[in-house]
Amino acid sequence: MQRVGIIDDDNRVRFSVQVLLEVSGFDVETFASAEEFLASQDFSRFGCLIVDFRLPGLNGLELLRILKRQQVLTPTVVSSGFITESEEADFIAAGASAVLHKPVEPNQLVGTIKDMLTLGGDLQDPPYSEAG
Repeated sequence: MQRVGIIDDDNRVRFSVQVLLEVSGFDVETFASAEEFLASQDFSRFGCLIVDFRLPGLNGLELLRILKRQQVLTPTVVSSGFITESEEADFIAAGASAVLHKPVEPNQLVGTIKDMLTLGGDLQDPPYSEAG
């Protein structure tokens, strides 16, 4: 089974998403920051990432840009309660496969993750968007 990586600085959010995904049958690994995730270095173990937009230090957009430069094409869900249409477009350009606005419905998140793990990199084009 492919692992889902959760990168979110909010302990409660990280834990609740972890529990939701584990109960749904996913293997999950969590990180409190983009820097912590980057330090793990073996990105190939992840079938999908869930990245918060607003992170301390490197934010979610900066993380995606770094991963894209390193040619890491892991399907990625960006989640945020505070994201503009312009920022959403920036995430898609940086390689995000889906942008979901918090609060995300549990079934929507699980369904999106299942789709990404099933389809893999094919979701890079065209991207998902909660709005469209």
